[in-house]
Amino acid sequence: MSTCDDLAPQLLEKIKEWNAQALNKLRDCYFRMGVNLLKKEKCLEMEAQDICAAFFEKLWIKFTRENGWKIEDFKSYFSTSIIRQWAKKQKKEQHVSFDDFLLLKEDLFYENDTEQEHLLKLMERGLEILKNKNPKCWELLDRFYRGDQSMKEIAEAMGYSSENVARTTKNRCMDYLKEIIKNLDQK
Repeated sequence: MSTCDDLAPQLLEKIKEWNAQALNKLRDCYFRMGVNLLKKEKCLEMEAQDICAAFFEKLWIKFTRENGWKIEDFKSYFSTSIIRQWAKKQKKEQHVSFDDFLLLKEDLFYENDTEQEHLLKLMERGLEILKNKNPKCWELLDRFYRGDQSMKEIAEAMGYSSENVARTTKNRCMDYLKEIIKNLDQK
């Protein structure tokens, strides 16, 4: 009987031909291994399952749309991809918790939960104002902080000439948002 590693190249070729059964077989071979690998990285079971499921959905899209795309060692590719996705998710959760916005702490220092709640409300209101006044800025920040997109992905999707231009724009948008929040706090 063949192992998953032996079957992977054949299954990947079948996936290129829109063979959903091949995708399911590949998923069956590697899914549990991936979940266990992520759990060793302190990922919760459900999150690990979500990451692995998303990997196979993206694999289907990539393989059926991009002819000639090859993976030499599927197991390594799979392991690296899901661990990278877990790391991105961890980073995203930090951003969603407004770690970067808390740089405002210098100007809007809070000493207790009530003041922290006040700051979070200011941030939410500031984001609403930003969305209305400068939708492109809001979209860029949303793509980066909540959409988990890299600066390269943002540059391509939003039409910036380079990652550096997108990064500079992100920093300016962040400064603009901070200014909005400071003005709200003074009212």
